[in-house]
Amino acid sequence: MKKLCIAICILVASVNISYAACSWNGNIGTAASLTTTEVGYCITDAGTKTGEVTINLPAGTQTWASTVTVNMTSGFANVTALNIIGNGTIPTGTNKGSAENTIVNSSGLGSAFTIVGSSAKKIRIANIKFTGSYSGYNGVIYITGTSKPSTGGGFRIDHNNFNTTRASGGPRVIKVYGYTYGVIDHNNYYT
Repeated sequence: MKKLCIAICILVASVNISYAACSWNGNIGTAASLTTTEVGYCITDAGTKTGEVTINLPAGTQTWASTVTVNMTSGFANVTALNIIGNGTIPTGTNKGSAENTIVNSSGLGSAFTIVGSSAKKIRIANIKFTGSYSGYNGVIYITGTSKPSTGGGFRIDHNNFNTTRASGGPRVIKVYGYTYGVIDHNNYYT
């Protein structure tokens, strides 16, 4: 029994904790792989944190067969900001685009990310290269809900590369719908 208690104490005292497919060091998580399943696990884990949370995506290329949804109105009670950042150094100054280490490819998806904003929560998606063919009218990144900088919320979509085509629908790259406000900056568009 004493050995079991010691083992539990060591586990609880550990700085690096792994939940599902995400390795955490405080409020910074790293997805085990670039699949939608692994990224989804990290987003779910992030909802259990407090304050500003960052999910780092690994380097590599992955074709997504489903959309990654981040619903900031459900399960993020104590999270004030969520950052989803691709691998590599984010360009600085007037440099646009991503480091192109994290590449999300699509073959007919409606969106790579669907973000549902909440009034007092910030979200950022940065440093990702999006490739492939998308369909429908929602855009590669679709943002909806309510999120305002004046209430502590808002979004930032920055330093991404969009090398995408539309299989059907309108030629949208980013669609903002509803009462959601933020900044779209330093992206490259080849659509």
